[in-house]
Amino acid sequence: MNFSTSSDSGPAFNFGFGQEAALGTDFDQLDLIARGLREAADSWASKLTDSVMVNVRVQFFDPGEEQLLGGALSAMESYNYDKVLEAFLNDVTSEDDWEALTKGLQLTSDDRDELLNYRPGEDVKFDTKTFDVRIDAVTKEAIKAGNGDPTIIDSNGNENNKKVWMTRANAKALGLLKPDDDELDALVFVNPYVAWDYDSSNGIEPDHFDFQSMALQELGHVLGAVSGVDAMGIVTTVADPEGVDEKALAFVSPMDLFRFSPESAQKGVFDITAGGTKYFSIDGGKTNLGNFSTGAFSAGGDGFQASHWKQSSRPLGVLDPDLSPGEKVRISDLDLTLTDVLGWDRRGASSPFDNSGAAIAEIIKNLTKDLEAYRDEYLDVLDEQLSAQHPGYDFSQLLEQSSERRRIEFDTDAQKVFDDLEKKLNKEEDVNKIAKEIQKAADKVWDLQEKFDKDLDKIAADVSKQFDKAAEEAEKLLQEKDPDKLAKELAKANLVELTKFTEKVFELPSNSPERIRLEEATFKAAQLLEASDKPPKEVEKLLKSSGPVGDPVGRFSFWRPWLWFWLRADELVNQEGEIQVDELLGL
Repeated sequence: MNFSTSSDSGPAFNFGFGQEAALGTDFDQLDLIARGLREAADSWASKLTDSVMVNVRVQFFDPGEEQLLGGALSAMESYNYDKVLEAFLNDVTSEDDWEALTKGLQLTSDDRDELLNYRPGEDVKFDTKTFDVRIDAVTKEAIKAGNGDPTIIDSNGNENNKKVWMTRANAKALGLLKPDDDELDALVFVNPYVAWDYDSSNGIEPDHFDFQSMALQELGHVLGAVSGVDAMGIVTTVADPEGVDEKALAFVSPMDLFRFSPESAQKGVFDITAGGTKYFSIDGGKTNLGNFSTGAFSAGGDGFQASHWKQSSRPLGVLDPDLSPGEKVRISDLDLTLTDVLGWDRRGASSPFDNSGAAIAEIIKNLTKDLEAYRDEYLDVLDEQLSAQHPGYDFSQLLEQSSERRRIEFDTDAQKVFDDLEKKLNKEEDVNKIAKEIQKAADKVWDLQEKFDKDLDKIAADVSKQFDKAAEEAEKLLQEKDPDKLAKELAKANLVELTKFTEKVFELPSNSPERIRLEEATFKAAQLLEASDKPPKEVEKLLKSSGPVGDPVGRFSFWRPWLWFWLRADELVNQEGEIQVDELLGL
């Protein structure tokens, strides 16, 4: 039984903008892009119920003459196959999940028999440690074993027969990573030079591209729609005629576990070869739910990455690889079936297990309603307190986002309470004892809410202190007379300090010598930042863990987002003239 403190909750996307391209982008467009990404995130969240935080950095890029609309690059994690099977079992929330696990995935006969007699809540340790897979004969081992055949069934138990690679977001959905882990999960690339249509409510302009279609697809890749076939294509392109080491192809994703061809289905294995007919199946290849793209031309495929549906004039879903001008594509039932079996929980899906969940569901529904009302009131009080301490600033969005991040930890702890309650109710028949257990569970959840409140209180207090300290630091910056030293200090200052600094600067007459001096120091600081093109540590770490596909756009240069504020001072205000604090803190 899944617990969530909001009927609208689901995966929360934490977007960060930190790239130099922002400076060259029209600010109205920048706002449209940010809003479009948020709408795409909300659309996915409206279809899924997983309470996880997905941390995404947005990078703008110019592909030159090549018409690339966007892209995604996720940090990847690898797990042994038996651990992935356990995670899939613990995540079963739909009939499709159960079919995919029991009929679609490779299992030993003992494991399959144990699942036939499985009861919810039981611990299952899978004996299945490896899987067989149809691959292109490009490795030294495969070439030797294939005796001239272009493909073989790889069953030697090496890395690419026992490791499953998945995006960090996918790992969070499966419970293999903490749901609120704050490391960077993915980079999403947006080409700001495309003729975008940001509002599809009145149709898409014939010569424009629908921004939502692109954004939905890239976030779909972040959620887990990635394939090792694309890595195979890269290796094939540069492969030595005598083959490469097999460890170079140790890249099988959850999506690949449901990728079949007519040839592989006959052998009872999935297929990561390029070319031919490849399709999505959750019953071991018996039923074709939709065809996949088949990889790079150089590897014998159809020219589209294998992490997409087969290109069609009638797209199968947002994972269609070829968006046309004037075309609008939205999340389809097929997209949701794939996302569901990858480990995400589809909203409205019915559990395949017959249990006592109906009673608990009603308890959760009522408790959720009370928590929502209480939490809204609490945030309003905190907002009023902060606004009174620091007039002229709007803290509401900051508090909402902080609440959202804490909500994920809260949901995880509350889920444990209700899982425990469900086990107890399955064993208890005494009505009075059942009522007591229910009340005890509700009390525990309200105790968690009290801890949640204290966390928000601390955040509000820290923000207030940060603003007080920032005002002091800004004053020191204003008093610094050495232009070079001032520029260096500005380059090191945090966002709130810089905001306080720019407030003071804007109070000066526009052509006064003092304002000109301070503006010159600010842009000198910008030049200092521009001279360093080393990516942040979190981005370097992501690139190292992103699998064989590597870095698709070359070197990275990131500007700190405070430079936006200098240029956007008049646009960072709400209708009441208050500055939006979520922007100021770079959240």
